Amino acid sequence: MLKKITTILFCFMMILSVSYASEITDIDDATKTDFIPINNTYTLTLEEAINMALDNNPQLNACLEKKEDTRIQLKAARETKSQYRELSNIPISTAYELVYIKNGYYVHTYEKALNLADYEYKQIEAQIAYKVTEKYFNLKNCEKLVEIAENSYNLVLNNYKNASLSYELGMISKSELDSANLSLLQAGFTLEQYKDNYDIAKEDFKIALNKNGEQCNFLLTDTLDVTDFSSNLSDDLIMAENSRYDIAALKMNYELAEEYLDLTLGAATARKSAAKSSFITAEYNYSNNKSLILLGIKSSYNNIKSSRNNVELAFETLKLKKNAYEIAKIQYDQGLITNIDLLSTLNNVYTSEVEFENAKLKYRLSVDKYKYDITIGI
Repeated sequence: MLKKITTILFCFMMILSVSYASEITDIDDATKTDFIPINNTYTLTLEEAINMALDNNPQLNACLEKKEDTRIQLKAARETKSQYRELSNIPISTAYELVYIKNGYYVHTYEKALNLADYEYKQIEAQIAYKVTEKYFNLKNCEKLVEIAENSYNLVLNNYKNASLSYELGMISKSELDSANLSLLQAGFTLEQYKDNYDIAKEDFKIALNKNGEQCNFLLTDTLDVTDFSSNLSDDLIMAENSRYDIAALKMNYELAEEYLDLTLGAATARKSAAKSSFITAEYNYSNNKSLILLGIKSSYNNIKSSRNNVELAFETLKLKKNAYEIAKIQYDQGLITNIDLLSTLNNVYTSEVEFENAKLKYRLSVDKYKYDITIGI
């Protein structure tokens, strides 16, 4: 009887042990699940990608904090000016700094800086937007190049299989078979390289969207189409002169240097000479650098035209290479050319396809860059 009771107790303890172990396993599995990264897929237009990058962006937040600091400095400058507004007959030799305070030089400085902060914020937005645009279409380009490389590899693989069969039948030489094998190796390496390039471009895009470290994929819906772009360069230059951040900053420094010089005309020679030197420098920087900026815009405009011509040339070249390959296939089937000749025309098609896609990318980015160049600048 005692033996029977002992056996029952032992079985009962075993059941409890299994149940407890199962609960621990369930807890462990649940805990592990918390650490499994979720692989999201973001379907994005270019506009949506830009908005994602701008959302709670650290650069923009820092700019806002800087603007707020300028606002505080402006308030302090106004209060200081108000404290000294009743003063008159200030001894220039001993308290010339009060001239700047009383005449509102520091107030004007922070007012201009506050206005410039709006320009700076817009420029940072533009820099982020263009960076995302650049990486968005670079990723699209890499995706397309992988597709081209895969198609090329499949064609070369098919050619190698045909060459192997032809060699077994004594229809081609060993050197032709070796050439087909070498082309297959090259196509495989190229495909692997483009896949690696795509992975790098995807990581680069993630960083631009502040998604670094997140396990995610992207489905980019905007296409890398080539549409004709036209604009009036003269009007664009006028618009750029009135809207660019860097020109506004140069102008602000020039205006403040001029005001400082006007207020310093009655000062001691050393102070006046320093003010005049600063004014001459600011005036030169404004006029010279503004001219260089506008010249750069002209260069960007010309780059659009040359990039568009390169797209057209690459497209026509691709058509010719495809036609040459189709003719070469017929000639090869009729025994008029070797397999090496056929592979050469196939490689020409592949190279032309890559050049066409790269030309489209360069043209699209040149257009986008120009649009930012004639507004706030990047």
